[in-house]
Order: sequence, then C-alpha cells, then structure tokens
Amino acid sequence: MIDSSANSPIVRLVGVEKKLGRQKVLKGVNLEVRAGENMVIIGRSGGGKSVLLKHILGLMQPDAGEVWFRDQNLVKLSEEQLVPLRKETGMLFQNGALFDSLTVGENVAFPLRERGNVNDAEIRSEVTRALKIVDLPNQEHKWPSELSGGMRKRVALARAAIARPALMLYDEPTSGLDPVVSDSINKLMVRLGEELNMTSVIVTHDMVSAREVGDRIAMLYEGKIYIVGEPRDVIESQDPIVHRFVNGISDASDAIF
Repeated sequence: MIDSSANSPIVRLVGVEKKLGRQKVLKGVNLEVRAGENMVIIGRSGGGKSVLLKHILGLMQPDAGEVWFRDQNLVKLSEEQLVPLRKETGMLFQNGALFDSLTVGENVAFPLRERGNVNDAEIRSEVTRALKIVDLPNQEHKWPSELSGGMRKRVALARAAIARPALMLYDEPTSGLDPVVSDSINKLMVRLGEELNMTSVIVTHDMVSAREVGDRIAMLYEGKIYIVGEPRDVIESQDPIVHRFVNGISDASDAIF
C-alpha cells in the first residue's frame, strides 16, 4: 500500500481529451497517481476506462491534454523514445493475453527475452521467482490450455511483473472469475505492490475489489473524473451518481425497452 511519505505523482493526466469515431470518450480528464499507491478507476462499461489506461501506457495519443510519467510528457515523445518508459510499465490485460503456443515458463520469460542482455540461467531463476510470487510454483512446463481462468490470470500477472516494473496497469483483473478466485487475485495484487514496491492503476467494475485493493478510488463519469478519494469516502458517498453506481442501482435513463 501507499507510503504516506511518498506524495509525488508518478502519473499525471492533465486535461486529456480523446475522440473515437464520432464519440468523445474522454472530455478533459485530470488525475494524479502517487508513487507507491494503488489507484482504482471505476465507471460504467464503455465509459473510457480502458482508453485511459492506453493513454498512460502511451499506446494512444490524446487529442488534447498531457500525459506525464514522472517528469516526461508522453505526448511529446516519439515511438522510439517511449520504448524505455514502457519497459518500466507492466500491463495485465482483461483476458490475460497469454500466448497459447508457449508454455507457462516461456510466457512468463517473454518480457525478459524481449529486453535482451539476460542469460538463460538468470531467466530461469526469475521465472521461478515470479511463479512462486503468484503461488504457482513448478508450473513452468504446463500449457495455457491446461490452466483454469484464475491460474491464467496468475500466469499473466507473473509475466507482467517479472521485470519488476515501477508502474503496473490492470484492466478488469477479476473479470470472469468467481468470488473466491477474485479474492485471491485481489490479495495477490496488494502483495505484489508491496513486495515489488510498485505503483498500480486498476480499472475495474468490481466494487469488492475496489474496496479491498484501492488506496484511492477515482470514478470516471461522462468523460471526466467525477470523484476521487479514499475507498470508504467514495463507496459511502451520498452523491446520487456515485451512490447509484457503487450500489448497482439504475435510474430511468438506464431502462432498456
């Protein structure tokens, strides 16, 4: 969890706007993520949460605004200049995105082999370490098709964390998992952040996960950050928009005929 002495932001979004086709998805997002914290981003499906993650990773460029990683504005960097910054960032995709043609060990080793300058003995050692951290020791020789959904998420997490990134991004990490497995993933995310001293940004619609994992929660609503605060303050908010979302209550405008 966050170190109270670490107040400097590692990520800053300033007036970020993005239009996809005719739809303006982000309409001036302002958000700071402090070094060492777990920032959870909630909001309705299709509301731009995953688009926001892609801006933080530098995979998308905003139509307006700035995206800062430490002291560098990603908007002004070339693709070549973004490469070293991306090496400091891990990403857990919603479906895990494992390579079915590679074993578990080969999947986890992939970022290190891509980076280069790491010998085979070091790679094997790091793969063993990463799999132990996610509670999957001695699973190197299995294939992704042999794994349950929860195990696939753990392998994907080991792959994302093996290079010990400064920043970890999670896109719906508990999506499609039962409550027990979701709880184990939540605990694992917290533990990884503490053991590897990572900052995390977690996009989720799972309010149980948001409460358990987050140091702070930001709600994206109609293309802007509507509220940001500690989990209890957001989850217990009496603001009608926030209250309806966190409690899963629809209003008349949500009706489907």
